[in-house]
Amino acid sequence: KLAGRTLLTQTGTTLGTVAYMSPEQATGGEVDYRTDIWSLGVILYEMVAGERPFKGDYEQAVIYSLLNAEPEFLTNHRPEIPSELEKVIEKALEKDPQRRYASAGELAEDLEGVLTRLGSGGDAELLRIPRMGRRQKRRAAWAAGIVAGVVLLAAIFMLRDEAKSPDTFTIAVLPMSLESGDDADEWLSSGMTDALITDLAQLENLRVISSRSTMRYRNSDRSVPEIARELKVSYVVDGSVRKTGDQVQVSARLVDGASDQYVWADRFESSFSEVLDTQALIAQAIAEKIHGAVTPNDQARLSKRRTIDPETYEAYLKGMHHLGKYTPEDIKKGLAYLHEAVEKNPGDAQAWAGLALGYVTVGHGPSPTPDVRQRAKAAATRAITLDSTLAEAQAAYAIVKDYYDWDWDAAERAFKRSIELNPSLAMSHYHYAWMLVMFDRMDEAIAEHELAVELDPLFPPQVAWMGDIYRMAGRYEEALREADKALELGDKSGIAYLVRGNVFAEQGDLEVAVVEHERMVEANPAWKGFLGASYAKAGRIQDAMRIAKEIESAPTSMDAFQLAFLYAELGNADEAFRWVDYEPSHAFLPWLATRWAPLYSLSGDPRYEVFLERLGLPQHRASEGKPVAQGPNVLPPSMTHD
Repeated sequence: KLAGRTLLTQTGTTLGTVAYMSPEQATGGEVDYRTDIWSLGVILYEMVAGERPFKGDYEQAVIYSLLNAEPEFLTNHRPEIPSELEKVIEKALEKDPQRRYASAGELAEDLEGVLTRLGSGGDAELLRIPRMGRRQKRRAAWAAGIVAGVVLLAAIFMLRDEAKSPDTFTIAVLPMSLESGDDADEWLSSGMTDALITDLAQLENLRVISSRSTMRYRNSDRSVPEIARELKVSYVVDGSVRKTGDQVQVSARLVDGASDQYVWADRFESSFSEVLDTQALIAQAIAEKIHGAVTPNDQARLSKRRTIDPETYEAYLKGMHHLGKYTPEDIKKGLAYLHEAVEKNPGDAQAWAGLALGYVTVGHGPSPTPDVRQRAKAAATRAITLDSTLAEAQAAYAIVKDYYDWDWDAAERAFKRSIELNPSLAMSHYHYAWMLVMFDRMDEAIAEHELAVELDPLFPPQVAWMGDIYRMAGRYEEALREADKALELGDKSGIAYLVRGNVFAEQGDLEVAVVEHERMVEANPAWKGFLGASYAKAGRIQDAMRIAKEIESAPTSMDAFQLAFLYAELGNADEAFRWVDYEPSHAFLPWLATRWAPLYSLSGDPRYEVFLERLGLPQHRASEGKPVAQGPNVLPPSMTHD
């Protein structure tokens, strides 16, 4: 017995009555209607959190908890619930009866207000209490309170179910600040940020923005809501990192993008060799705060950690940090660090994948080394052999199969596997989109490229290339919009001007097209050959030939690719196919076979069929394509600023 009452619970069984007792009831104090308000508060808390506010393995432990402990914040269980609802439940659970709601009607009114602010005016109307007698009104108020709670929570959980879709739970990890303040450690900030992004991207129902876009906010004074709006994300993660000797300290915070309220924060410390385990713990904590729980699949992914060699991992992080800057000097430094990483640990799949992607970056530039194809292929093959479950390894392998081996089936399988392993890996969606363009699967290509831009919205070349795919689909207004957006983002690659020129050329405004392509060359002189093709299309033959002779004097593989464009536009089949056969070929060569490239106008030439056979494409491909769009209207994707 307790306070003159008989308890109906037993040790070792599920607690019933005791769990809903108010403090005054448990201590034998005076009870009134406010005890019932407490009990309703417990019920509402349990409905939201999925567990009771006061717990224990036996009834005395529960009583001790409700008398001495404060319940955990509801937002720790359900970050998406309105703060107003949390305040209502907290007031219902005040230990001092004088601080609780004075009546059930007052509780009902507050719940009605929350429901109204959620936009459910129709439901709120059902909760209003009609005029009636005092006794009837008290009973009706009590019933209305319960109905309000049930209806309101049902609405919240419906919203939460909608929010579980991959399109809703988007998150951005901002560059971690360096507690040391030493710019020489910037690689550590980039590396820790990327590692956390990689872990989060593996989790179900989370879409994570690429670090290439979030790095623009390093040292930014923009507020979290501003960043969240620009990136179109629900949550933002920020934090800091410090490395002292072999020890690493990481602080991380999860912030609601709309309200700028902290949802969770913690600090972790570990040895550098165990830093990946630390990142997994952070990712798990974030997933729990967003989703309320980590699924078994998520748990399996996060628990699959690997022991790292600190020196190897540091070299890898430095290599990827420099590659991400996309300047010739940084790419050279990045490759040197990645070579150091694989030499220190030849069994590190991640380092090999990074090295392969580094060589792919070189291969997409204006002056790739003659052996870039072999080096990229060797590194990608080594990476996928060491760990076929590594998304970056699958991506590197797919890109090599696509751009260099022309093994289209293998490339598509690897792209799909990479996306399955990491749906937020923007580069996989991006390169897969351009492979789909090769086969005129434009609806799929647009969908994949749109995903890439959604995941990496502030990277100008990628945004501009989205415009060119829209242009190929005849969606000119959208094409110009994306090109202009890239220019607003500070595009220095010239791609935005290329796209604008392509659009105006297709619309018949050749003079404007030439002006845009002249601006392209001002931004990127390495693309002079495409300006020559534009001159040819506009009838400025002497200007076109002048550019052709200029770049023929000391051609690179990129120059050869452009010369094929230029001479095809001039109608000179002999010269066009001579440059098609140039070795070593550039990574972009296969896109000369698309129906948007000027070479398509020479598809009646037997050498065109030989070219298709060389690429492993169907021999009847040309005759089954749609009518060719004349002009220098397509340039395969380059993700560099070169």
